[in-house]
Amino acid sequence: MKKILSLILSIGMLLSLCACGDTPSSENPVGSTSTTTNTPNNFNTGAEGEAAAEQTEIRFRLKTEPNTMDPHKTSGTGDPQVIQYQMYESLFREEKDGTIVPALAESYELAKDSTSITLHLRTNVFFHDNSPMTADDVVFSINRAIETGYNSAYVGAIDHVEKVDESTVIIYLKYAYAPITTCLSTLSTAIVSKEYVEKNGDDYLARNPLGTGPYKLEQWVSGEKIIFKAYEKYWRGEATVKDASIIFISDNTAAAIALETGDIDIMTNLSTADISTIEENPDLAFITGPAASMLLVTFNNASGIFADARMREAVYLCIDRQAIVDVAADGYGEVQTSVLDSVLVECPKDFEVPAMDVERAKLLVAEAGYPKGVTIKMPTIDNGTYSKPATLLKEQLAPCGINIEIELMERAAWDDVVIYNTNYEIAIWALPITALDSDFCASKFYSENCNGQGNFSNCNNEDIDAYILEGRFLPLGEERTANYLKFCEAIRDNYVVCPIYTNMRSNAANAKLGGVYPSATLHMYIYDYYWMK
Repeated sequence: MKKILSLILSIGMLLSLCACGDTPSSENPVGSTSTTTNTPNNFNTGAEGEAAAEQTEIRFRLKTEPNTMDPHKTSGTGDPQVIQYQMYESLFREEKDGTIVPALAESYELAKDSTSITLHLRTNVFFHDNSPMTADDVVFSINRAIETGYNSAYVGAIDHVEKVDESTVIIYLKYAYAPITTCLSTLSTAIVSKEYVEKNGDDYLARNPLGTGPYKLEQWVSGEKIIFKAYEKYWRGEATVKDASIIFISDNTAAAIALETGDIDIMTNLSTADISTIEENPDLAFITGPAASMLLVTFNNASGIFADARMREAVYLCIDRQAIVDVAADGYGEVQTSVLDSVLVECPKDFEVPAMDVERAKLLVAEAGYPKGVTIKMPTIDNGTYSKPATLLKEQLAPCGINIEIELMERAAWDDVVIYNTNYEIAIWALPITALDSDFCASKFYSENCNGQGNFSNCNNEDIDAYILEGRFLPLGEERTANYLKFCEAIRDNYVVCPIYTNMRSNAANAKLGGVYPSATLHMYIYDYYWMK
């Protein structure tokens, strides 16, 4: 692997039950997660140092411009979330090291049976119009997140929300659900102003965001940039950097040039072709770590050619994962054999998969009814992230008689075919998760989510379902880890999907910009950044 050391992830998370005799504290509140969920031992981070007396604007490059600033109506992952994290907050926050800590909730208690969570809200929180955040805003926001239909992965376990008093809210769950605090750390459960939304409407919020975060919107210049101003009444203290902007540059190489010339200060979506140039420049820092995203081969398990497990096994036996990493990802990736992403605590280490055996793959293809081979169309997103590994997959499968015809298409069309309608045979996808808990990966294989509801492989297996449900109830520990190992083994033994490699988050920044850290889930906060002396 080029210039990337082996990443060994040490992840820990604590989901504690109510300690009724203790007094909650804002520094170490009862029930708070003080868990490291994403701490690789070896990765590249930005520099740290003493802050300069004078802080100038930070210009953050993103690749794409969002079509909405409404956190409850933002689907997918990536650039929209990076923007919204500057303005919005949730009841909990994922820190740079992956820990989940109380944010707008000052403290909390999880019920002994883990079917409800009581939240004690901070009283010194204001929206950007200087109106105080209240329990009514929290109830409104969680209900709105449920009603919009965009956020089922994060609010699906919630039954209802009740206001106890002006600073206390109880969220009742449909069942015991260990990852609830992780769910409540995502933008999908961000807190918005009830009065503001009801007065102005959803369409207005989409272009005129109002949150409680460290920065407020100053100006949105369509197609060019978004300008932020530090909010002076922010509850954690006004940001060190008073002015910040998001600059939209669609071409990665053009963005890298802008970084070198000083027109921007930090960028995401760094092309692998530009990494060596960045690394060799003493004025720039290359910042990388594992992404909560895995490239895999997915099959339609329910119908078509790959409903036959022998055909899925044949693919397993032909894939050379390291070759795909070396060529398709230019070496900037880590071979992955388990279906659980490597940033997750339950991801099994040294997980064994069948060794390459092209001759056996040929026999399986013949046994499945294709002694002379078979030609299969593969819908592929027209982007190098997908088209490069698709080309290699085509080459690797041909010797066993599986002949791939790559059909390039735009992302929206591909989503419609593969994700929403599962009208495909085989495809390559970079499977993302936006919250650091194994359930957010496992739930994508739950039978009730088949046919366009998130289970893109149409996996329908009673044993796999049982492991998924058990994992939702278990607290972190040996029993939960053992359960998810069985889940991974069942995915492998049934050849549901074929993991290939974990992607990397490759970012670059001005070497004098401190506080920059790779985030597996793109929880990137300008509030943490500062200019060094």
